[in-house]
Amino acid sequence: MTEKKISVQMNFDQELTPCGEQSERFLEVAIQASKTDETYQRPSLNLALVIDRSGSMAGEKLEYVKAASNHIVSILNEKDRVALVDFDERVRVHFPSTLLDAESKPVLLKSISSIRSGGMTNLCDGWLTGCQQIAGWVDPKMFTHSLLLTDGRANVGITDPRELATHARELARRGVSTSTFGVGSDYDQILLEEMANQGEGLFRFIEGSRDIPEIFKGVFKELMTILAHEVEITLTYPEGLLVSLLGDWRNECPEPGKLRVYLGSLSAGKSRELYIKLTIPGNKENTELPFKVNLRAKDENGRLIELVSEGSIRMVNKGQSESAPKDVSLMERYANAEIGDRASEALRLEKEGKRQEAGELLNKILVTHQNRINHETNMHYQSMSQRMVNGMDELDRKRSHSDAYMQKKYMSERQSFRLIPNVKGHLVFDFLGQLVLLDTGSQTSFGTQEHWDFLGRQLTLPPNFMKISPEYLSQFIGVPIEILLGMDVLKDLYFQINTRESMITFSEFRFRSSPITLLLETIMDVPYTEIHMNGETHNVFVDTGAKINFLRKEALVGLEPVDTEMDFYPMVGEFETEVYQIPVDIYGKTHMMRCGVLPPLLEMAFTASGVEGILGTELYEKYVASFERGTKRLTLERYEG
Repeated sequence: MTEKKISVQMNFDQELTPCGEQSERFLEVAIQASKTDETYQRPSLNLALVIDRSGSMAGEKLEYVKAASNHIVSILNEKDRVALVDFDERVRVHFPSTLLDAESKPVLLKSISSIRSGGMTNLCDGWLTGCQQIAGWVDPKMFTHSLLLTDGRANVGITDPRELATHARELARRGVSTSTFGVGSDYDQILLEEMANQGEGLFRFIEGSRDIPEIFKGVFKELMTILAHEVEITLTYPEGLLVSLLGDWRNECPEPGKLRVYLGSLSAGKSRELYIKLTIPGNKENTELPFKVNLRAKDENGRLIELVSEGSIRMVNKGQSESAPKDVSLMERYANAEIGDRASEALRLEKEGKRQEAGELLNKILVTHQNRINHETNMHYQSMSQRMVNGMDELDRKRSHSDAYMQKKYMSERQSFRLIPNVKGHLVFDFLGQLVLLDTGSQTSFGTQEHWDFLGRQLTLPPNFMKISPEYLSQFIGVPIEILLGMDVLKDLYFQINTRESMITFSEFRFRSSPITLLLETIMDVPYTEIHMNGETHNVFVDTGAKINFLRKEALVGLEPVDTEMDFYPMVGEFETEVYQIPVDIYGKTHMMRCGVLPPLLEMAFTASGVEGILGTELYEKYVASFERGTKRLTLERYEG
């Protein structure tokens, strides 16, 4: 591996600051890993699967955990080591740390299938036993990591969160990192996040049992593409400055004027951003304040990586400082990270019963950054603040905690693209100069080019699907469509549609939670849901390629058409339909929306699948819509104001 495969850059919101008075500047340290190429050889993995088998895990929770564990094991090979530990009030080593080969892999799979639920939750001893299993095999050429999954609170053995976090920190120093997964609404979210923060790993909230395999797969995908591990950043700055690090990363100050931050591992194509507030005392005009960032890490082969980035801030008179150019985009990123950071702090206060203090803390930071965040973010956290004051239930705490965690740490894992206006109701976005039609109603993507690089995915595209081509779409929609993005790609992504902000956003992680959730099923990867339309409940495809809703003719009997509309659909091609205004009920809120009539051929095909219509893009004029990876849920958040 060469230094070119990872980079580090230091960015300031402004490189000038006023002399003679105290001032604040914002610093961003951006670390970027390159994509893999044909020469990439992933590091060997040294893993401990540590599974809570207490009584509350009985049933589908434990079955989904076992299915996810089987998936992980099936991908590993003879250069990887795995240990399997489970726990209730007792700890059992089902499978000691062993290299996986043709003989040992079936034994491990059998051990996974034999796990049965039990009693209490000795989380500490279970986790430490898993870490001990792999600690003896720490090697610079291997990535050593424990994955702890639990749905409960530590109630046997060591239960103090600070003591457990200290153990996680010390293990990380020895090369054993930890990721934690909290299932349901009964686990201790503060404990699991702190263990992951100090253990240089990830924390993930798993709301429902059936989400377990998908979230495990996402985390394991990152493990399989690690480019650097044991990543640490050392910031050297002038003594006398105050530095405040956001994000709850494990950090220390080894000496005055130095801040060291431990980031764990970094996978191919991923980035990490650190946000630091610099409080600068007044000084003489033209004083130069030097800053240096040193990055140290190990590559996938255990070789040392060392990189440096340098910059400075100059003290000038107030007029020069106020007129100097500012990096507005950086200030917006900092604002979002700080809101997530303060929300985490406020949620700790709410959990302690300090509700009013929690609400005031979150409101204060929202006022500070009100001009740097979008409307939906502001309304989301205002609502969270009010719920803190009123008192949250456990599920709300878990959802809100996960939202804040992702906001403060992983905002860069999301990429947004501008939706093109006035395209006849279709969702078309600009992807690096190419116009792409977002179509959840199509099981297959296609385009004008055979090979397409989309968000690090190297895709091979057919030129058309069911006789629909980009040229045909361009003619019908009126803009030059180059790619139709279908469910073969979208099913592996989280994505969000926000028509008010004219944005489509893709993510490797969940978007913030919303109380409005539509459960999705799929037919040939195309999602459908149950929804109340025109007074009856219908199963309808959720189709972002359809500009209006559609139902069977019988479901619209007695209504008078208000318009006609042209649309198209594979198998049918272009067709004209009468349009009706019908009530659509979503969680107690009724919206009047346009609805066309399914063509007979479509009605026949849909009926055979138990589907009666289509939910089109008019929905996204009323809600921010977030699709979950794996096509399990569609969450909706109403536009306010």
